[in-house]
Amino acid sequence: MYSLQQLMREGSAPGDPKVIASVICAFIRVKSPTIGSTPEKDRKHEVGAALQVLCSTQLEERLTGLDLSRSRLRGHTIWGDNLRNAQFDYSDLSGSFLQGVDLTGAAFAGTNLSNTILVGATLNRATFSLVVQNPDIHRNKPVPKDLIITAKMDDALMSGASLSEARLHDVDFSRTIGLTQEQVDQAVGNGGTLLPPGIKRPAWWPQQGLADWH
Repeated sequence: MYSLQQLMREGSAPGDPKVIASVICAFIRVKSPTIGSTPEKDRKHEVGAALQVLCSTQLEERLTGLDLSRSRLRGHTIWGDNLRNAQFDYSDLSGSFLQGVDLTGAAFAGTNLSNTILVGATLNRATFSLVVQNPDIHRNKPVPKDLIITAKMDDALMSGASLSEARLHDVDFSRTIGLTQEQVDQAVGNGGTLLPPGIKRPAWWPQQGLADWH
């Protein structure tokens, strides 16, 4: 992993740094999939090393759109600015520590974020739910609940997280910790978004939220 990191920095490997980063992401998905047997202890160290390379490597151009979907990443520390537009769909981030990480535009549909600590994380334009495409559903009609896949947010710590334009459609934030009115006011939810006690639903939030879903 650290050799690959050096190659990314030097630009001396075939392909660009994004190609090497894609290989590292594939390594993580294969070594620690969400579905399957519990990874061995040494696998967690290997995955941790791979995450460190992805997060800490300084490049002239940021890494974006990395595919870490369906990965078991629980208990890891994730930071840095290389995870803009990253795909975390159906991953397990429970108990992880996301400190100052730039997750602008990241996707968290079906992601387990229970007990995750998000301190100073940037989640602008991030999506926490996914409406399954179905040609029989019209935009102006309610979407059946069984067609909406959302992140699990129980006891997630949201202190200082930026949620500007984040899509919170049909996500249950009722058991999150540290979510503030200011954070909610910056985001976009709908009638199915559940908020913690004391947090008011912005009056401008749409009830269904499908008309502007893209």
